[in-house]
Amino acid sequence: MASLDGNMSVAEDIGRQMLTLQRRMSPAEVFMRVDAIQASDVREVLDLYFNDTCPAVVGLGPIDELPDYHYLRAWTYWDRL
Repeated sequence: MASLDGNMSVAEDIGRQMLTLQRRMSPAEVFMRVDAIQASDVREVLDLYFNDTCPAVVGLGPIDELPDYHYLRAWTYWDRL
């Protein structure tokens, strides 16, 4: 909310809300929605979009220290029972 202090990001915020919700949310509603997020919600999204996925990797500059792609790919899979 602090970033919406009288600059162009206000217009961007209003536009994004209008495109996604067809209305503008009040700051109270934004805080209420953020407070309603549970750890299980975050876990579900991480499992859906990050667990066992192929990452896109970009190296800029000397890439001597960049881990092997297969090693990075292995980080996205964790066998949890």
